[in-house]
Amino acid sequence: MIEDAVAIAKDAELAILVCGDNTVTSGEGRDRSKLVLAGRQRELILRVAETGTPVVLVLENGKAVDLSEETSVCKAIVVAGFGGEYGAKAIVETLAGDVNPAGRLSVSYPRHEGMVPCYYSRLPGGSSEYLEGHPTPMYPFGHGLSYTSFEYSNLSVKPLGAYDQEVTFTVKNVGQRDGDEVVQLYINDIDSSVVTPEKLLRKFCRISLSAGESKQVTFTLSFDDFKLLGTDWKWKVESGDFKIMVGASSEDIRLSQVTEIGYF
Repeated sequence: MIEDAVAIAKDAELAILVCGDNTVTSGEGRDRSKLVLAGRQRELILRVAETGTPVVLVLENGKAVDLSEETSVCKAIVVAGFGGEYGAKAIVETLAGDVNPAGRLSVSYPRHEGMVPCYYSRLPGGSSEYLEGHPTPMYPFGHGLSYTSFEYSNLSVKPLGAYDQEVTFTVKNVGQRDGDEVVQLYINDIDSSVVTPEKLLRKFCRISLSAGESKQVTFTLSFDDFKLLGTDWKWKVESGDFKIMVGASSEDIRLSQVTEIGYF
């Protein structure tokens, strides 16, 4: 029925395409060799987009998918997941603008299946580039958009004790609509006796801000946030520098500061 969809889209002001997975294409024991949307869904999306009618893609999916071509032709992509009984209501309210979305990706979306494994906390190493381009994900862990924008400022990192550190910063809604922001704090153990990821999510919270409103956010970091598993198989915090990073996703770091943990 792709031809029917194309014919309808030609006369429409907006095309909303609901695609994704079902219990056949996503679930336990439902492994696939490709990450593209199953069947002829990509063909449907591209054909409807060719009409020139703006396309909004809604995905009811259970896993990350390859959206490399869909991203270039869709005006917006709503990743709804498997929403259950209230899923449809949430989708409609988001599309209509009755609510301002603030969801964040719990997984990274690779640009293609050749990038798998693709996750933000991989250990450093290897080439910084693929032969075909950047190794960064299409949509990184923690990513999510809103109908408003947020500005971060005034980062302060203050030692409270042997391991404890107080991190404060300000978030301001600089857009025209009320909305929620999910602020995320990552840590990098700059010098360590064992290899550690360059980013590890340690804190996050969701805050509500009216248009133009600012709020100060405070996180308290402790032993568990700085620890690593040493070569003696014991958890420890090693002395040295740690980079504190605050932002809107694992790739959208807005503020950073290096703090020092002493010798203990």
